[in-house]
Amino acid sequence: MVQLKSDTKFLAVAPRRSLSHARWSDASATIAIAIFCVCVCMPFAKARAQDEIAKATTAAIEFASKSVVQIDTIGGLTPAGQSRSTAPFSGTIVSADGLIVTASYNLLHQPASVFVKLPGEDDVVRVAAKVVSTDSSRNLTLLKIDRNELVPIRFADPVKIQIGQRAIAVGKSMSISDANVSFGIVSAKGRIWNRATQTDAKISRQNYGAPLVTLAGEAVGILVPMSHSSTEVAAGADWYDSGIGFAANVDPNSDSFKRFLAGESLRAGLMGLKFEGPDENADSAKVSFCLPTSPAGKAGLKVGDTITKAAGQDVVRQGQLKHIVGPLYENERLAVVVDRDGKTLEFEIELAGEIDPYVEPEIGILLALTGELPVIDAILPQSPAADAELEPGDQITRVNDTSVANSDELRKALSQLVVGDSCRLFVERNDESVEVTLKTRRQLANTFTKTPGRSPGQQRSFESIEIAVAEGSNKCIAFVPKSEEGKETDRPNPAVLVWVPAPGPVDQKTVFKRFEQFCTGSDTIVLVPQSVDPKQWLPDDASVISKAVERLGQRVKIDSNRVAIAGKGSGGLMALRTAFAHRSTFRGVVTIDSELSTTLPNLESQPSLRMHMLVLGGKDVEESINFFREKGFAIFSANQGSGARLKQVFSWLSVLDRL
Repeated sequence: MVQLKSDTKFLAVAPRRSLSHARWSDASATIAIAIFCVCVCMPFAKARAQDEIAKATTAAIEFASKSVVQIDTIGGLTPAGQSRSTAPFSGTIVSADGLIVTASYNLLHQPASVFVKLPGEDDVVRVAAKVVSTDSSRNLTLLKIDRNELVPIRFADPVKIQIGQRAIAVGKSMSISDANVSFGIVSAKGRIWNRATQTDAKISRQNYGAPLVTLAGEAVGILVPMSHSSTEVAAGADWYDSGIGFAANVDPNSDSFKRFLAGESLRAGLMGLKFEGPDENADSAKVSFCLPTSPAGKAGLKVGDTITKAAGQDVVRQGQLKHIVGPLYENERLAVVVDRDGKTLEFEIELAGEIDPYVEPEIGILLALTGELPVIDAILPQSPAADAELEPGDQITRVNDTSVANSDELRKALSQLVVGDSCRLFVERNDESVEVTLKTRRQLANTFTKTPGRSPGQQRSFESIEIAVAEGSNKCIAFVPKSEEGKETDRPNPAVLVWVPAPGPVDQKTVFKRFEQFCTGSDTIVLVPQSVDPKQWLPDDASVISKAVERLGQRVKIDSNRVAIAGKGSGGLMALRTAFAHRSTFRGVVTIDSELSTTLPNLESQPSLRMHMLVLGGKDVEESINFFREKGFAIFSANQGSGARLKQVFSWLSVLDRL
């Protein structure tokens, strides 16, 4: 019994221990199987997936490459006006009957002849092409060749495009039969104000005009250079092979694309508005400038309106509005809702493809440099103000229906006027209110010699100080008035002239001696930067010069309405580039015997960013002068002898704030 009991007890216990052991063994087996699957099976699954992706990629390239062609050109112009030919580039077939789209950048040199290369049975077939239409909004050009039965690209449904999905740039700039490709992903959608899709695939310049395709071989868009800050055809081309590329969005079912294929050139739709605040990603869409002749002005919008909705979408920031307007074309209509003094108003704007450049109006007055009130200091001879019998000492209180309490408000009110239109001015004169009517005119070159001078007050001595800029190693010297503690303080803030010398070391004593009489005679500060490279001015020097002006303003008081930059020869060209790169810093630029480049940033005349130009000498500059004048800028030119040039520069600078 004991044994039995013992055995029974054993038998009772032994099964429980065996069950536990069995459970542990089952779990171990399960884990072992899982580890086996991870270690052995998963690589096979991964390899299989990679193999499937590779097959899909190959199939996509083969499918899309049938719709990609190689294009080359003969002749054309370089900036110097010399004949040239370019390397082959890519194009994308968009219809079976011979329509091919490419990037407008590829034809920027205006070639004499364009040819499309097609693979033939025995050899390459070279077919002449002609330009049919352009889309300046997306930088596309449509070509036509006399061929049928081509294979057009198939465009992907933009709604189905996902950020992060694979993308392939398929070009034929290297070979007619074999595609050259670059792999990446869709980095972002709705870029360049909702006109493009971004990819990190490296895009060479020769592949502009080729499609960016999905693994299904469908085109996301056409590869083009683009920039959110410029509409120039070449803007963004410097990003080639950088991993920042753009494919212009194409909707093959849209009315605009059908019109494009039918031969109608398309232009981006414009409202003709400027907004308050420099930060488009933070500032509201409050209108700061709206000419009555602009599309928005014709629709009824006014300065001070804040756009709160567009196309049914809420607008809180300027960037949101630009995102809505970005993909729209000329003649399309945009419904907007605005807040005007607490009232909600609705308007419909018919967008225009071109806005006449802003031309600064002039009535012919100089305001007093001391005090904030808009008091007239001098009247320009033979000006609208002179014809209206305005007088020095008159205080302007209203422009048409806009009240003005200070000089800045007067400048803003006058900037809204259209050249040639009549306006009413209300002034206080000897405790009486006087109303005058005058007609604005454009800033005229021949009025420059008739501008009255200004008295700088009692002359004061100047001294040199160094302006340190942490962003660069450029040495900057400024000639500023000596401190006058305890003396009169009610005197105008001085104007500033940045003089850009030739590259290389600057002799401080020689420069000071050259400018001393002008500094003391016109109470003007002169800032002289020095190039880092002794042989040339570098693009980065421009930001250092602008920062130096900012630092100068922190150390001494300056008149921000009379800050200009000037130079001779290469210094003049650097001054021109710096002025347009930093429009918020400078109000004028002077070139002396310099090249007058027209390939500059920010080539748009704006009321809030005044830019006057003075051109003294220079070879073959007349065409460039006309270019800037057509852009709306106030540009003056003269051919004074070298001895009188600096005197003329300082005279021009002293009245740079003329209205």
